[in-house]
Amino acid sequence: MRGRNLPLLPAVVVPTAERGLLESTAIVRVSIVIPQHNRSELTVNAVRSLLEFHERSFEILIVDDGSSGKHRTALRNLRGTGVHFVLSHCRRGVTAAWNLGAAAASGETLVFLNNDTVSEGPWVEQLVSPLATDDVLMTGVEVRREPLAQSRSFDQLLAGWGFALRRDVLLRMGGFDPQLKLYFSDTDLQFRIAQQGPLITGVSLDKSSHGLSAQLRVVEGLPLRHLGHCSTRQLSSRSAEWRRDRCVFCRKWQIG
Repeated sequence: MRGRNLPLLPAVVVPTAERGLLESTAIVRVSIVIPQHNRSELTVNAVRSLLEFHERSFEILIVDDGSSGKHRTALRNLRGTGVHFVLSHCRRGVTAAWNLGAAAASGETLVFLNNDTVSEGPWVEQLVSPLATDDVLMTGVEVRREPLAQSRSFDQLLAGWGFALRRDVLLRMGGFDPQLKLYFSDTDLQFRIAQQGPLITGVSLDKSSHGLSAQLRVVEGLPLRHLGHCSTRQLSSRSAEWRRDRCVFCRKWQIG
């Protein structure tokens, strides 16, 4: 399974892959991809809490996006847990990290999880179960309002800090757009998925909501907590990268 059809994914060259204890011959149904750029303490905490509440029926890949030496070294604390490591020697952004993780993953279902998350109970199976039907292309843990979508027939999307989709869907969509370095790449993917079909209105943030694409499914009430964008809070270029990615996104989708 590993490496199949990878040329269809942008930015798929994996500089280094350090295998953990999971046997390479094992059949892996779900792979969890966790990017990090520095903030290794968040990554270690996220993985340990994940392992605390789950049996190892899935693989975990940490994609290190050009972290400094001490943060890469800190990942040694996770050796012996069966976690895999994908190492990029320079920072390329979360979009490239997601694509690298997807390229290295063995699972037919891919979960993309921020490193600033804490598991407070088992949740992986609940998140991926709706993907067993072809009617659902992507699941997430939370719904968010997207102002840039209001000119379209929907204005709700899944939060980008925890979501899942099948490998074949990601390949069919062409992967995450590498033009978007840090922001809007999950939004862009959901825009493309939303083009595949009609809307549902069962999930709403308020009475004026247009709805969520039928191919997107929120799985509410999962015991998974987001710490609030701690991953990028200390990144000095964060605001500039947000503005740059927003311009790229708006130009691509012809949003004025």
